[in-house]
Amino acid sequence: MNSELKNSMFEYYEQRAGEYDELYTLGTAPKATTDPAVYRAEVKILSELVASQLSGALLDAPCGAGYWSQFYGENCSSVTMVDQSRSMLEESREKVRLAGVQPRTRLIQANVLEFEPPSRAFDSALVGYFVGHLTDAEMESYFTALRRAMRPGGKVLILESIWSDARQHRPKQGTQQRSLKDGRVFDIYKRYFLRGFPRHARSLRAESRGSARGPGLHCRKRSI
Repeated sequence: MNSELKNSMFEYYEQRAGEYDELYTLGTAPKATTDPAVYRAEVKILSELVASQLSGALLDAPCGAGYWSQFYGENCSSVTMVDQSRSMLEESREKVRLAGVQPRTRLIQANVLEFEPPSRAFDSALVGYFVGHLTDAEMESYFTALRRAMRPGGKVLILESIWSDARQHRPKQGTQQRSLKDGRVFDIYKRYFLRGFPRHARSLRAESRGSARGPGLHCRKRSI
């Protein structure tokens, strides 16, 4: 992935922060699922999974606009949220304030691929719709660092898009165009996975303990 594409993708999410949660609340997925009700139903499945599986000292990296914090926040003794985007972190800051968990939340602005979390510091981690934007080399580096950050018995919950009939009009891997509500268009890199873990996630060397599936999602929990 060249620097121009990386910069375009970063700018897209930086500018989209204020409208990002509409993906979950209104079901306005970027042209992949035409029926918003389908997407909202899948988000309900995911929110229940997040609430039931994440607890203790939690790492959410990248956290994006912090949508999932409303479901895991009350279960966590501490929350570390990391994102490269200042706009996304501001959205996350407001989310944790409204959820009443700001006093035990730390927000860090950093490139997740360069961020080095402390060793064995976390009981659980959320990887939300991130690995589908990574190359193989980036994925390998990310999961290696994540494994070091987890305590024995820690849980990693991976939420990611899967390849489905609704996405047949798109390439399974490569450059895609995404637009904002104001009409601006950006190039991003995206890859879709078949049902199952991305290959590099298996480096966690863990046993699968549970899963949830829908037409456009696949999420798994792993215990380290």
